[in-house]
Amino acid sequence: MAKNRTNKAKKETAKIKNIILQVLTVSLIYALISAVSCLILFTVSIPDNVQFYFILAMLSFSSFLTGFFAGRKMKKKGLLYALLYNAFPIVLLILLSLIFNKFSFDYRLFVSMAAMLILSAAGGISAVNSRKKNR
Repeated sequence: MAKNRTNKAKKETAKIKNIILQVLTVSLIYALISAVSCLILFTVSIPDNVQFYFILAMLSFSSFLTGFFAGRKMKKKGLLYALLYNAFPIVLLILLSLIFNKFSFDYRLFVSMAAMLILSAAGGISAVNSRKKNR
């Protein structure tokens, strides 16, 4: 009985460590893609009316990649895990946007959130489905 409890506790601890590692990896992916996009914005002259779409494309690409990465590790429920792993960057985006826009809501914030949610979910679903096909 005691061995079963210890094994169960070890498995749970391993799962928690795995989830923390994956969340850190997701954050690293966002940071790297954000750094590259900032570098591009500072070095290339992009018109002001195009900058929002460029940033939206980078956020969408990041969301899809992190959703795919999160879903790839799971055998099922890719949608749920992709959304959970992308929750931190989405909340961070909302907070930063509200702080820099003096706590006013803008349609671009909602468009960005929706794109990030949809593409992270699509990434998680496609990862689980591609994993099932490869078996």
